[in-house]
Amino acid sequence: GYEAEVKEARKSLAASQGDGSAAAATPEMVAAQLRLVIELIVAEGTPLLDLEAYWKDRMRKRFKLKSMVLQPFVKEDLPARLEEVRRDLREIRRILGQCELLMARLSPFGRKGYTDEDERKTAVRDAQRFIDKNILYRYVDPAQTISPVERMDKLLLLKRGDQLVLGEGRREALREAVPQLHRLGKGVKAAMWVGLGLGVYALALYAQPVPDSDSNSSGPGGSAKASDGANSSSSSSGGSGKSERSIHESAQLNKERAESLAQSTLEWADEHIYTPIKSMFEQIFVDGTKATTKRRVEHQNAVVDARKSLEHMIKSHGERTNMPQHAVLAKAEKLDMELISRDYEDKIQSPIKNSVTSNLIELLLIQGQFIKVQALDAMLQVDKLLEENRFNSQLVVLAPSLMVVGALFQGARALYYRIVDDTERRRVSRAEMRKLVISMSVCLARLHDLAESAPERGDERVTDQRLVYEGEISQLAHRLRFVLSHRYTGDRVAAHHVLLDDLLARHSLTIEARSQLCSQLLTLVCSAT
Repeated sequence: GYEAEVKEARKSLAASQGDGSAAAATPEMVAAQLRLVIELIVAEGTPLLDLEAYWKDRMRKRFKLKSMVLQPFVKEDLPARLEEVRRDLREIRRILGQCELLMARLSPFGRKGYTDEDERKTAVRDAQRFIDKNILYRYVDPAQTISPVERMDKLLLLKRGDQLVLGEGRREALREAVPQLHRLGKGVKAAMWVGLGLGVYALALYAQPVPDSDSNSSGPGGSAKASDGANSSSSSSGGSGKSERSIHESAQLNKERAESLAQSTLEWADEHIYTPIKSMFEQIFVDGTKATTKRRVEHQNAVVDARKSLEHMIKSHGERTNMPQHAVLAKAEKLDMELISRDYEDKIQSPIKNSVTSNLIELLLIQGQFIKVQALDAMLQVDKLLEENRFNSQLVVLAPSLMVVGALFQGARALYYRIVDDTERRRVSRAEMRKLVISMSVCLARLHDLAESAPERGDERVTDQRLVYEGEISQLAHRLRFVLSHRYTGDRVAAHHVLLDDLLARHSLTIEARSQLCSQLLTLVCSAT
């Protein structure tokens, strides 16, 4: 990294001061310090890019069904969160833009160069003041002036990830606003999916009824007992035969356990996946309700037959009373049990006598028939309700199984593309590189529009916006350099790095020339494999 350049410059400057000469930092030494500062600031702002991408994704999905359902329970102001991250990113990019412009002044390849000593001293002094004011402000007293060697020593004490631009704890506060699950890496999420699927599957197997030990004496448990007995008997024989039998019995036991596990898995899949899907498919696309319709018709016929019998009983009983004929027919059609209940109340006063001399037994049988009619009618309604909700019940059975299969598939797929096949990673890397290059092109176009619309350089807002755009280009270039270094090696990476260095403002190229370089870089990235 750039620490080596700063250490070498510090050693050279300390040696010059040891000779008794009043050595001052050269533009090359200060440029090395600025490169180290840029690297530290980019490392500080990289997590903010991920946070910005997360909140932008949440903003895009805020009108989807899942977000709209969870919105009343999750009190989050998405625009405020996104604006908060962008405000901090803007400050980091402004500092990066100042570093790049100071690098352009220090670079010997600038458009003007260093024509005199005063210009060189001014550029070096401005860069040192910038470092003291914006980077080392926590370690340097503004009222004091430190030597170049002390400045380099303090810079070398800084580490990647230190909060140089943002306030203390600011970045952690922004990260804490993101749910813990979304802060995990892709590998951890894949392992979690696999663990979730296996856990739900284990619970499903554990919930199944355990067969009796007597009936399954020949199964894995019985085999285990047999193997234990065989082991105990073989232990007395000794020698090599004992070892061979133990190995054979262990292999046989493991084979039986594997077969038992496979059989349980197949039974679970048939019960929780195949059968519900088949039933739902037949209900939707196939005339699979013939058996159900036949059973319902049989129940309806039984109900009608029971009602007719009850109606005939009530009518026969009413005819033996003094009630008019039309009243008896009306009560029989309505299955009105008022007459039966009143007569039963009278006859139950002398149950033994009336059971022999009167019709108490008939009244009891009529009431039993009435209960039968009510029970058959209730069974018919229950069957009808179950038939209407058969699809929903099968879906309830299928949902946990789909969760298990989906979790296992997602986890296995992520692990496969992460360990065995890197096709998915290459595709994601290419897409990310194209996105970064296009973002740099957009920044260059905005710089061009800014220069065309506001040619006067004295406007403070225009200058600040220009610094933000230059800092964003620098941040995107370092992010692209990081992706390239993890994706390619050799001359291809070197060619990309040369184009990335020329894109930065430190080389003082025109916006048109930088746009052409960006187009070349986009061509190289799109043609990458």
